[in-house]
Amino acid sequence: MAGRPPGGRRPANGAVSGMGRRRREHGEPDEGGSWLDELTGEFPQVDEHGHGDSNGDSNGDSNGGPVEWEDGSDRRPYAPAPLGRAELRRFERLERRRTRRRRVRGILVLLVLVSVVSGGVYQAYRPLKPGTYQLETVMDVDSVIDVLVRGPNLGTALTIPEGFTVPQILDRIAATRRFSKVSLEKALSGTGLEVPFRPRGVKTLEGLLFPQTYRIEKDATAATVLQQMLDQLNRVMSGFDLAAAPRHLSPYQVLIVASMVEREAKVPQDRPRIARVIYNRLAKGRQLQIDATVQYALGNARPRLSNQDLHVPSPYNTYLHAGLPPTPIASPGQASIEAALKPASGPWLYYVLIDKDGHHAFTSSAAEFARLKAEAKRKGLL
Repeated sequence: MAGRPPGGRRPANGAVSGMGRRRREHGEPDEGGSWLDELTGEFPQVDEHGHGDSNGDSNGDSNGGPVEWEDGSDRRPYAPAPLGRAELRRFERLERRRTRRRRVRGILVLLVLVSVVSGGVYQAYRPLKPGTYQLETVMDVDSVIDVLVRGPNLGTALTIPEGFTVPQILDRIAATRRFSKVSLEKALSGTGLEVPFRPRGVKTLEGLLFPQTYRIEKDATAATVLQQMLDQLNRVMSGFDLAAAPRHLSPYQVLIVASMVEREAKVPQDRPRIARVIYNRLAKGRQLQIDATVQYALGNARPRLSNQDLHVPSPYNTYLHAGLPPTPIASPGQASIEAALKPASGPWLYYVLIDKDGHHAFTSSAAEFARLKAEAKRKGLL
């Protein structure tokens, strides 16, 4: 009989319609399984009218409905009932909307992620902040956006100013109440830290804990906080051509010079000039006579040094000893490191404070230096 498979076998290559004609083939709906679906964690679940055999049953057609044969037989061969044109169009429109929605939302998440990573957040997402976000590969779009809007886990803020010494840095960390002073001192003297640039035999971390604002995460330890500062110094130093340092100084010696510049300079424009004075005096074999080194030797910063202070017996006293002090005297910032590596050009051998804003006058004349110093004393600056 026309339209009936011999022996009741399943029709090959498709289903049969009620009048013995094969059901019209139509294109498979777009499954939407693109890389954007992987990004958002959303994969299409086609469940209308049995499309996409969800139970794995191989004994029925994908549409799962019985077929009425033209002879009126009530047998149920393995053939689906045909979809009406209106229903088919509705199903295809639904699938197109789903696919479009998934991809638009995926693109939205991609743009948000790119904007956060680059630090240039679009105007429409002003609440978003650059930082580290923890996302899971199976998160849906709404969960991703929620995490981004809430912002990164910033942890406890910790700001280390330029020019701080190791004891001051430990006090500042302890003030966060995340770690005890004992645990910090133990981590400071431990062997687990990876310390860049420090010569063999030097034990102190003076000048190596880079000053900036950090965030102490929930799972941080005293050692990891100190290591973060050491790693930051390494990153900053890697941005300079250390091989081109003046007088062929080692990176550690550059940090010694930078630490003196940091403690002596009060305004940015004086940093490279003070560095030049240091190098000029080193070249002539003169004592540096840096007041900040004496204050470091005394253990405290004094607004004015007495003649007795200038004679304190210490290897850090650059009024008594020529050359560089044995270690840095504070943690220099990036600007002071740059000044130590790129000093200004000039013949200066002296500098004197000339106003309350912290500006210095520079000269190569001892007589001019004496005059400027006397004037500064009259102004109450020294």
